[in-house]
Amino acid sequence: MGFFSPQGRFLTQCQPSCKPDLQITGRALTTKVQVGNTQEAEVQILVINLGDPAYGASVYLNNSLGVPFVSYTVLLEQGSDQMTCVAEGKGVRCTFDRSPLFSQQRGLVNVRFDVTAAKLTEGRGLRNLPAQIDIVGMAEVGNDVDTSNNMAEMKINLELEATIQMTG
Repeated sequence: MGFFSPQGRFLTQCQPSCKPDLQITGRALTTKVQVGNTQEAEVQILVINLGDPAYGASVYLNNSLGVPFVSYTVLLEQGSDQMTCVAEGKGVRCTFDRSPLFSQQRGLVNVRFDVTAAKLTEGRGLRNLPAQIDIVGMAEVGNDVDTSNNMAEMKINLELEATIQMTG
């Protein structure tokens, strides 16, 4: 009769352990949100592994106003590996469908957030809206050798318009 050990070994292609190096860049595809008119804000994230195979690599995005994640598009035709993005907490996590992410493999994804007036002003009102939404993307993987290039910041300006009609 045999027994099972509570310990296991995870075999990788690196000895003694992998040293991935994720690099992330981002840009706002929506540069201005007209409060009351604009429905979605879109950003583009590019993650490249410059090191050893990256097991369990992902990107987490959040924004300064807590507006919800709506949808995403992986740009496969531009050389991206397949990714899946799901809401997580007040942000969104995009993971690679295939692991590991090998050296020079990349993920390119457009992520959209709900910036309707109802979502922007939820819990704060129009008077307390800041001048912009800050969106931060963090590339995450264990044993990353250089975390200085794991964050991308994007800014989208908010614009309020008012029409005043005077009669009398």
